Amino acid sequence: IPLGAGSTFREQMINQLGLQHLEEYDRMLGEHLIGQLDEAGYLRRDLNSIVNDLAFTQNLLVERVELEKVLSVIKTLDPAGVGATNLQECLLIQIRRKMEIVKDEVRVASMILASRILEDHYDAFTKKHYSQILSKYEIDEDVLKLALDEITKLNPKPGNSGGDSSRPVQHVVPDFILRIRDDELVV
Repeated sequence: IPLGAGSTFREQMINQLGLQHLEEYDRMLGEHLIGQLDEAGYLRRDLNSIVNDLAFTQNLLVERVELEKVLSVIKTLDPAGVGATNLQECLLIQIRRKMEIVKDEVRVASMILASRILEDHYDAFTKKHYSQILSKYEIDEDVLKLALDEITKLNPKPGNSGGDSSRPVQHVVPDFILRIRDDELVV
């Protein structure tokens, strides 16, 4: 029985990290940070705790700013939102990345508003206090609805995009291959 060659979410992240222009030391820190991501793709641990872990378990004296620098690189990897420390940051990373590629002016305007809502009025957004948002930006409900539609299209758990992040991604392996050789089918 042929086995599918697959890769886990973390392996995919490490492969992407390998394509970045990083020094070997920073790459090692990046791999450690990727190992700290939870199933949803978030970095829930405080960077100071990770600094302490590296000091005690690997005898590496690392500054927090070094981890922050490498974490900023991880946040540029796919899927968008990976490496965020909370849902708000995850959604902001995604909406900002979408703004870079969308060309439709109406959608870009909706995304800018969505970004401002997530950044400045996240609490009102999560509690569905839309009247506060309407009055703050002096917009009508249709404009707000467009911005909310952009937010609801985002992925709150980017690490789970491929299912269980520790389970290998399954690839299709054919049972047999048909070829034509000298005008005859060969299995």
